[in-house]
Amino acid sequence: MNTASLDERRREHRSLRVRRILYGVVAAVAVLALGAVVWFSPLLALTDVKAEGAQLVDGDEVAAFMLQKHEGTPLPQLRSQRLKDELAEEFPLARSFDISPAGPRSLRVKVHDRQPAFTVKRGEAWEIYDREAVVLGKPDDKPKDVPMFVGTADREGIEIASTVVSSLGENLKQTEAVAVKSSTRTAVIMRPKEDYTVAVILGEPTDIKAKLTTARTIMEDEPPVIDVQSTAVPATKEDAPAWARLPREADSQD
Repeated sequence: MNTASLDERRREHRSLRVRRILYGVVAAVAVLALGAVVWFSPLLALTDVKAEGAQLVDGDEVAAFMLQKHEGTPLPQLRSQRLKDELAEEFPLARSFDISPAGPRSLRVKVHDRQPAFTVKRGEAWEIYDREAVVLGKPDDKPKDVPMFVGTADREGIEIASTVVSSLGENLKQTEAVAVKSSTRTAVIMRPKEDYTVAVILGEPTDIKAKLTTARTIMEDEPPVIDVQSTAVPATKEDAPAWARLPREADSQD
């Protein structure tokens, strides 16, 4: 093979590499151009929001809020988490939001309400709290099927109660009241049967699931008070401390 042939082959290889590079650059530019078209396209601009509300949050208000802030913005520019953060700030009574496309220019928003966890007597009215100690409403009458708070209803007491309620799980359905005397003296008053009410002394609001599991094994004998501050040595008593009793007014409303 002579020198001329080698030089010609080298030129062909270089030319091939250059063409490949050019093709790659052209393809990248095309992709970027297409992305820019989609990113700014008025054909994908938000024009409609379909919002499904719940009891505490009105769907029409959610839709109006979204359109007020983002109508005309192309959907690719709208980030789901940012939208959820904006909605959470505007509608604190909602627990969460699900956002999904409902067409090339539309979004669907599903609103999930916060759920009542316990209620507090304030003068002649009541306040309903969720598990995060957010006030959901202030009705005149005691809400049905919502445990009541027993104790000093200051911020510390409310937060301790929310900690207890958040750990009750399925036990919440049978809970009549949450009692808080201090950060180390808490209890729940439960009604596991129609004709049986029991005060379960928890002590510190820790390991509540284990404490209630232990208490459940003792409830078959229907003692009026079960002390599970120590699950290793649970105890039963005849009388609950004054701070762990249902007020007579609440009893009369059952």
